Amino acid sequence: MPDIATTSTERNIQIALRLFDALDRQQFDVAESLVSRDFTLYFSNQVLERDQFLAFARAVYQSFADFRHEIHETLAFGDRVVVRCTDRGTHTGDFEGVPASGRQIAVGQISILRIAGDQVVEIREEADMLVLMQQIGAIPTPERAST
Repeated sequence: MPDIATTSTERNIQIALRLFDALDRQQFDVAESLVSRDFTLYFSNQVLERDQFLAFARAVYQSFADFRHEIHETLAFGDRVVVRCTDRGTHTGDFEGVPASGRQIAVGQISILRIAGDQVVEIREEADMLVLMQQIGAIPTPERAST
């Protein structure tokens, strides 16, 4: 008989990875089906409800047409799944008021997803937005002191 905890843990990881994959394929209808009606995203001091999250995701993929999550590891316990990844893409459209630069981005991100049933009900996410804004030229990169 399979261990129920292992089975639900693996199921939760698969749900989390399916959400990231659907977003990266820009299959927003699939992504929408994977997040609950009462979904909440906590991201960089912002709180976004389901529709706001889906609009934000679409905007990211419009600003970075080849945007993708390079997954490095997942950890799961109970109803939580942690995903550590690097966000990669090319800045091909306006982002937060910054015109397209054509520059490549590589930004570290950690997401903690809470799963209930077969849907994501919450994501608490941190991404290095300072590095992102430096990489697209919105904020100058500090000069490195020579040693």
